[in-house]
Amino acid sequence: SRKQLVQVLTKHYQLDFLKPTLHSVPLSDGSVATVPIFDVEAQIIAFLNDPLQMRKENFASNYDIFTGKKKQTSSTLDEVHTGSLWETARLKYCGDDPDVFPLALICFYNKTNTDGFGSLSCSPFICTPSFLNQDCRNDDSNYMVHGIRIHPKFWLW
Repeated sequence: SRKQLVQVLTKHYQLDFLKPTLHSVPLSDGSVATVPIFDVEAQIIAFLNDPLQMRKENFASNYDIFTGKKKQTSSTLDEVHTGSLWETARLKYCGDDPDVFPLALICFYNKTNTDGFGSLSCSPFICTPSFLNQDCRNDDSNYMVHGIRIHPKFWLW
């Protein structure tokens, strides 16, 4: 059955971290909504350990992913790390500590209607690493869903 296949593949490929934890959230009208909560840290670690995504050709040009610095001095503005505030943020949060991995996330959300009338909708909160080049950042296979907005007042993380 489909359920058995999913269970076998999940166990074999150790994909349990992708399965959200379901939580009950009381709503203002007294009803309860069941919502998924995703493990953000596990998703990021899985992304960083995926050899298909962590290929040199996927990285932004002239960028050292381990230090967050430019490999060579350049005045070209073409990737996240070439922006005017990147170095300021890198120094503030990472400094020159060799044990710190600079990881900025580009995040956005996109409202999705789940029925034909637009009454059931959600807004997934999606992130992609900034060290990827522009083509890879635009490729939805490099997106990670970290939360879902199901109602204007409720975010799920």
